[in-house]
Amino acid sequence: PQSSLRNTPLWARLVARNDDFPLNPPGALQHGRPQVAPPVFPFPSVEIMPPAGGGGTGTGTSADGDRVALKPMCVPASALLLVADHCPNLKSLSLAGTHVVPDTRIAETGEFLSQLARAPQPYLSREPVVPAAALLHVAECCTLLVALDLAGSDWVTDAVAREVVKQCRRLCAFNLLRCARLAPAAAAKLYLVQHPSEMEPLVLAHLRGQATA
Repeated sequence: PQSSLRNTPLWARLVARNDDFPLNPPGALQHGRPQVAPPVFPFPSVEIMPPAGGGGTGTGTSADGDRVALKPMCVPASALLLVADHCPNLKSLSLAGTHVVPDTRIAETGEFLSQLARAPQPYLSREPVVPAAALLHVAECCTLLVALDLAGSDWVTDAVAREVVKQCRRLCAFNLLRCARLAPAAAAKLYLVQHPSEMEPLVLAHLRGQATA
């Protein structure tokens, strides 16, 4: 099993399959706790889902997959950068319940601190990679995104939500439930629209506290 990971990119090792959006479908909770499948390898399970119409080979390339879900676990923010760069055709991304933690990029090598088995030399330059910036990179690169689940993400602020709906012009489902840093608190909800053009004004109205419902 270890040899099967040799050619698997880091971002793919951190991505777990989940066919449902939003998360927590019937049966997803047991005794009030999310069910998390045990990892098959030393890393969380890996799979990029084939397009909904079928025909994908599931090899983990952007041509094969259009939906990614990071199941409840802890992942570095750099994983989102790699997902954005490798999956430009991404249509659905779920980070619900996922702890996205800051990472560090080594400027001279392009590697991330989370990838390294040993500490880098102290003279190398370090660039911080924070969850909000990583998510906005996804929003900029994945222009086909139609569903984004950020439920329970305590790093999502008003500014992040505004920028996401500004960049993602095809978004029809946007889950901000339990995003504690949003103000007013009523803005932390699941947004569903019939047409993508309705998403930005709807979210902005709630963030301004001007929503009628």
